[in-house]
Amino acid sequence: SWLMLGLYQLYFLDGVADYAAVNETTEAAKGAMDPFRVKFLHAILRNAGRDEEAVRKDLAEAAPNVRFSHPKRLLKRWTETFGEARLEALCRWNNTRAPVVRRLRKGASVDAYLAELASRDIDAHAHARLRWCVCVCLN
Repeated sequence: SWLMLGLYQLYFLDGVADYAAVNETTEAAKGAMDPFRVKFLHAILRNAGRDEEAVRKDLAEAAPNVRFSHPKRLLKRWTETFGEARLEALCRWNNTRAPVVRRLRKGASVDAYLAELASRDIDAHAHARLRWCVCVCLN
């Protein structure tokens, strides 16, 4: 949805100015939405940019399923299994980006590829079980 795209740019992309996120999102939406909805989208995004601190405060106080974007049933099961004390850490871990696993061509050297990635300051390591794969960490 255009709204989610705009909000993501506003709140999570540090290199995008608020006005640019609002403008580019509404410009892109013009081809897919009628003018009234584009104006409404623009107003919501402008207000969201101005009220970011209040939105983040409300989000910090929201229920865990909202705060961590997890279904209530899953959080209930995790709480029963792991306990309330570990729930937040588990949710944060579950929201982290997984490493990219790259399968190398037959005969390619894992060590040479890791050295090339290290020379570019890219964090990577050999896969624990698959000797022809490399895990690239993008966090």
